[in-house]
Amino acid sequence: MKKIINITLSLFVTILLAGCAATVEGEQKSFDKAKAEIQGLSGLFNRYTPLVKVQVADINEKWAKALETVEEDAKIEALEGVNDIVRLGSIKPLYDLKRSLAKVESDIKFMRKRSTAEVQISTLKEVDLSEAKLKEIQILVAGTPIENIADAPMEINGFISQLNSAGKYVGIAVKQIKDKIAAERKAKEKAKSEARRKENNSYSKKKTSKPNTNSEPVQKMINCKYCKSSYPSGSSKCNSCGAKL
Repeated sequence: MKKIINITLSLFVTILLAGCAATVEGEQKSFDKAKAEIQGLSGLFNRYTPLVKVQVADINEKWAKALETVEEDAKIEALEGVNDIVRLGSIKPLYDLKRSLAKVESDIKFMRKRSTAEVQISTLKEVDLSEAKLKEIQILVAGTPIENIADAPMEINGFISQLNSAGKYVGIAVKQIKDKIAAERKAKEKAKSEARRKENNSYSKKKTSKPNTNSEPVQKMINCKYCKSSYPSGSSKCNSCGAKL
């Protein structure tokens, strides 16, 4: 039996490893997806279209060179190496910028939906300033393509720094409100759970409770037919008139 289990486990591990093993086709799919993401950045950041084109040309060249490898395992390893650097290099700051823009925009939308009682006046001013900076940078990155792509990384990092600075206090306010909402939800769930527990305990006690068997039985009485005096059942003589019971 133990031998059968070991064989089964070995087969399972072999199948699992085979399913997870890298292939040329799998690496090609990953590469195509990553390249499509990079090209899509041009739609978000027209200013950095030249940077995107250079990155796509660079990874295409590296990919073609990797495909020239004859031995299968070596080819897969070479393709994996290209896929590892597809989103790195000069293109990486664009992904960071994309995340920063999305974070600030999400925080602003969250705060706009909150009631005025939840949001302080000072925080609303910060939201306005953050939104103004967001729109300013959105316009800039969608504008005329940059002439010198060597200046792009520094410029992009500058935009990220401005966004982080403008959205700092808004982000703190968002976190505080979300933490408060989460704490209130947790407290309500705890109260409901406690109420259910008490209800279940009460039901269990009622279900398992038994009638009190320790109480003394009611003793039957008999009356004298002559003087009507009462005596416990089993008495033989009336103490009042002396008659037999």
